[in-house]
Amino acid sequence: NPVHDDLQHHPYSGPFVGNGVTTVFPFTFKVFAKGDIVATFTVVATGVESTLVLTTDYAVYLNAPERSSLLYLRAYEQTIIADNRVIAALSPPCRQVNLMNIAILDDYLHLSQKSADWSKLPPDCEITVFDRPLAVPEEAARVLQPFHVLCHIRERTPMPRALIERLPNLKLIAITGFYHRTLDVAAATERGIVVSHSGRGAHSKATSELAWGLMLSVARHIPFESNEMRKGGWQHTAGITLAGRTLGLLGLGRQGRYMVPVAKAFDMEVIAWSQNLTAEVAAQFGARRVEKDELFRSSDVLSVHLVLGERTRGIVGARELSLMKPTAILVNTARGPIVDEAALVATLREGRIAGAGLDVYGQEPLPDAHPLRTLPNVVLTPHLGYATQEFFQAAYAATIENIAAFAAGKPIRVLTADRNDSTLVR
Repeated sequence: NPVHDDLQHHPYSGPFVGNGVTTVFPFTFKVFAKGDIVATFTVVATGVESTLVLTTDYAVYLNAPERSSLLYLRAYEQTIIADNRVIAALSPPCRQVNLMNIAILDDYLHLSQKSADWSKLPPDCEITVFDRPLAVPEEAARVLQPFHVLCHIRERTPMPRALIERLPNLKLIAITGFYHRTLDVAAATERGIVVSHSGRGAHSKATSELAWGLMLSVARHIPFESNEMRKGGWQHTAGITLAGRTLGLLGLGRQGRYMVPVAKAFDMEVIAWSQNLTAEVAAQFGARRVEKDELFRSSDVLSVHLVLGERTRGIVGARELSLMKPTAILVNTARGPIVDEAALVATLREGRIAGAGLDVYGQEPLPDAHPLRTLPNVVLTPHLGYATQEFFQAAYAATIENIAAFAAGKPIRVLTADRNDSTLVR
């Protein structure tokens, strides 16, 4: 009986006997005083390494492959089973506890554990944080295979069918935001995987606020002048004012609409275009609808606010960029592939527009040797549009609620395939 008051720290290797069956069962164990944990065993049996946590009323295996018949706990008989043979009876009575392995993906800033209280989850949840991107599908399939729950930060990690089908233990995908357009929700649903979203909070204007930061940074050369000041310099450029100029909005959805009152405060004229935008809707939100070519020709600042889809991929190409004024500024806080990146690099390198402020890219993280990093007329930020303290606090709090509800058998905020535009899954 391993549950004993005078159990001491020591390794042991030898027979482990129960119900008349003796098996050589190498293992080590140690005592914990914290909580009701009485002993923890590291066990190796028939090639499967696991950890057995024994408490006053239950036992649970940690890190044992799910569905493994080699090593598991059969609680109703109060026995440990290996290779379908009884290895040892446990005392006092125990109950089966299923460990839930949770992976938090792409936590580059190490904020997940600081932004919310993960102790609210059931005690049988084990959390692993990944602070770097995983290559999809090969690396992600290999690394994420043991996990039952994947917690996403926006669309940093794509989840195509080719990856989902290689994650046999996956039961829940928790996303931040209302959608994840590089997640194949239909493929997840087919495999019985629940997808829960976090909704939208007070951080919803964060992206449009950053668009203004990029716009002003390019117009007044703020990053360049700041860096020169640190070197001991003083006044190297003369910028432009926004007042009296024309803001062109490529897209007048939620983020585009947030731009309008700020533009009015700057005394800017606002024009807009998208495939489905009508003059009436544009006027309702304080903008004037123009045709696409006029948008590019007339805008002093053109700000991209479209949703990425097959119709919008590459919609800002070499032709559209050639229509812009040589004094114009392009700002993109939407999605990188909306703009033809090669055409933009060529346009900026040749000085055919004044500059650009970019927060999104065709490949993220942006490769170290990407030519955009070398251009002096570009202000770059590493996809910070949504990345605010308020976002992470709200997103991770909602993620914890989603996991807890799923663990209780009552999933909430379930995302369906028909509501998630998964056309970007490749």
